[in-house]
Amino acid sequence: YVNERIGYQPSPFTVSVEIANNGTTTFPSVQATLSLPSGVTFAPGESATKALPSPLTPGRQGVIAWSCIPSPTETTVTVRFDVRVEIEGLSFVGCSSTSVVERIRRLVVLSIPKGNVVRSGKNIFVTVFYGHTPGALVSAFGFDVLYDPATVRIDGLERAGTLTEHWPSVALAQTANGRVRITGMAGEPLAGSGPLALLNVFAVSGDGSDNRFGWKYSELRLADPAFPEGIDVELQHGDIVTSGDCLVPLAGSERFVIPTARPNPFRETTTVTFRLEPADEEGTVVVDVLDTFGRVVRRLAEGRFTAGEHVAHLEAHELPTGVYFCRLIGNAGVRVGLLVKSR
Repeated sequence: YVNERIGYQPSPFTVSVEIANNGTTTFPSVQATLSLPSGVTFAPGESATKALPSPLTPGRQGVIAWSCIPSPTETTVTVRFDVRVEIEGLSFVGCSSTSVVERIRRLVVLSIPKGNVVRSGKNIFVTVFYGHTPGALVSAFGFDVLYDPATVRIDGLERAGTLTEHWPSVALAQTANGRVRITGMAGEPLAGSGPLALLNVFAVSGDGSDNRFGWKYSELRLADPAFPEGIDVELQHGDIVTSGDCLVPLAGSERFVIPTARPNPFRETTTVTFRLEPADEEGTVVVDVLDTFGRVVRRLAEGRFTAGEHVAHLEAHELPTGVYFCRLIGNAGVRVGLLVKSR
């Protein structure tokens, strides 16, 4: 399966037979017939009987191959393929081979967004997203969220407007310092994909990582998922940056869209996307990366650009880990986004 909208997407595979002529006679016609096991079909346009495209001369080999498609199965099974090779003037030759067809992968994806930003001493709601493939019916779940307790604290859950809003039982429990467990149970399975719950995250006050502006960084890691049997779970971790009094998180507006980067946080390289207003076309646009001292450490773009969306690539191999600012200066004003280089 790929997703709810597309449904089952099979993975075609190839079955082939190699035919060798170890004698002294040329065989003008060589054909083979593949017998399929239950639960496997030929790909569209494929036929059971096929022939070599040219005569099989002494000392040469030829290969006949078939594209096959497995049917969805709830269990992993071993199947057998039988091939009958017919050569003009000779009796047929048979051979067989076995293969493993894996069960349908019913997948659940849990994810927390990256790039959450909150001011020290304030709260922010961080979304845990839920996605699934068809047939992944979930009426009970459990998973952990791990975080740096010196940076943030998870105070509770909010379920209004989420998939679990009407579930009778969803709970958050502190299991260790820097670790909470979230569990849920209901009589009916989750319907659709979307926000599973909102984490009420508080930014802990204290000395920051840079000893100047008070910013701190924490991963928000998902761990130890518990879902119904037969469901595979993929975890996509998030993160959060907290800021001190001198570093206030910035937000965009309908007029000014702050520069964004993907990935963010990043290790060595990232792609910065920035959007220009029509007024920006009237002058020079400069996009810089600054450190927390306000020093320009990289210039990503400079010149005249058309209004709309543009991208620039940041190579930061030599920059130390920490927080940086992506600043865009144009006729329409100054826009600033936050970048985080992680270890």
